[in-house]
Amino acid sequence: MNFNEAGEQISKAILSLTAVRDTLGKQLCGVDKRQPSSDPETRRLADLHDRASRVVTAYHKGC
Repeated sequence: MNFNEAGEQISKAILSLTAVRDTLGKQLCGVDKRQPSSDPETRRLADLHDRASRVVTAYHKGC
């Protein structure tokens, strides 16, 4: 694997992660994950959304 191939794979991975983040965001829209009434699955999905968001943001900042 060379530098360009690695860069392309990373870009594809970020695009895929961005799509997952966006899908989770739409699914969770209007759900207050801080409410104790939120079911465990919703809280786990919200945590995954937050993690994906942090990774995508860090990538675009150049971290």
